[in-house]
Amino acid sequence: LLLGLAIAATVFWFSGKREATNEYILVSKGNISGLNTQAQVRFRGIRAGKVQDIELDPKDPRSILISISVAADLPITRGTTARLHHQGVTGLASILLEDKGDKPEPLTSADGEPPRIALLPGFMDTLSDNAAELMKQMHLVAERTTVLLSEQNVKRIGQTLANVETATAGLSGSMQDLPQLMA
Repeated sequence: LLLGLAIAATVFWFSGKREATNEYILVSKGNISGLNTQAQVRFRGIRAGKVQDIELDPKDPRSILISISVAADLPITRGTTARLHHQGVTGLASILLEDKGDKPEPLTSADGEPPRIALLPGFMDTLSDNAAELMKQMHLVAERTTVLLSEQNVKRIGQTLANVETATAGLSGSMQDLPQLMA
């Protein structure tokens, strides 16, 4: 019995310091590649907590619910935002919480569940979405350029330039007679 209590006390002692935490749920509609349970949660760069659980929302399978626990003394407000932050070339991700101070009311939940924070798209998600849109636009420009520079249109442009050259040559001769006409 004493040996069991000693082992339990040792495990408790080596498992880290115990501090009060609050739980929050992050809701993501996008990809959360690289995020694992026990990943770090940082508040403006300061280590604030850990990811506890990741699961699909039973009410909306397109949403991913990420349960996090953060230190109770952190000022999590209605203006707090969350983002995925990828660490270097490893591909591992952590959660970055930020607060710009625009909504200073504390974040609470009335229904007994942990409060929810929307997980905003990360830099790479935004970049890939913008790159896909840019590629669509470039494809459209290429298609239109191909139509514009078809064989028939190239011949028409050549004829138009020849006509402009002929008209310019005729105008040049008329311009030489202009001073006499004006006099």
